[in-house]
Amino acid sequence: ARVIANRIWRWHMGRGITDTPNNFGMAGERPANPELLEYLASKFMADGMSWKKLHKEILMSRTYQLSSTTIEANLAKDADNRLFWRANRQRLDAESIWDSLLSASGKLDLNQIGGPSEELGDKMIRRAVYAKVSRMYPNEYQAIFDFPTPTISAERRYTTNVPQQRLFFLNNGFVQKQAEMLAERIRFAGNEEAQVKKAFEIVYERMPAPEELASSLSFLREAAETDEAGSAEKPKDSPLKSFCWALLSSNEFLFID
Repeated sequence: ARVIANRIWRWHMGRGITDTPNNFGMAGERPANPELLEYLASKFMADGMSWKKLHKEILMSRTYQLSSTTIEANLAKDADNRLFWRANRQRLDAESIWDSLLSASGKLDLNQIGGPSEELGDKMIRRAVYAKVSRMYPNEYQAIFDFPTPTISAERRYTTNVPQQRLFFLNNGFVQKQAEMLAERIRFAGNEEAQVKKAFEIVYERMPAPEELASSLSFLREAAETDEAGSAEKPKDSPLKSFCWALLSSNEFLFID
């Protein structure tokens, strides 16, 4: 029960109550908050080992609802945030990034549940959990975004920050296609201001701040003027697609704060 409680806590919080999920007791790290671990394990057992109820207990807690904002007084006492006085900023995992891109473009197929796995590529519009995993030929996208090596047992996923991740959003055709689909999705929302607000609502699930709205409208106008002044020989991305592309490539889209 303690192992399960610690793993589910880590999944939501970005870090476990103990940082050695495979080794408990003398072989592992001492829990940062033993009382919390005991409480979650006891409640898990009392609820008939219901994972759903354990998820709810954690997600409804005040701790889960904290932001990642730093408080200097707390930072001086617990710089490593072992007592969870703030949220741990987390990057989305490989599957969540894929699903979020498809969801933003409106192309995510939630009707196909189960069935055979598919090759993770431009034509796959199902959730990435249904993607094939090959030991012999690892998928490049999965490798870039820290999918565990399938030849070993991985107790956790480590998060890296490497240039290939930025290059994926700059150059990959799949990202370009989702940006194009998102642009088509918001094109009929109204005028440019309405389009910007709709894009923020879809991608960030919030409305833009006044300064964000102003800079977004300025970007669209400047991009349109640049297109008009540029050469007609090369095909150009629409300003709206470029704007959507920028939103999908942003840290706010990729990280949970």
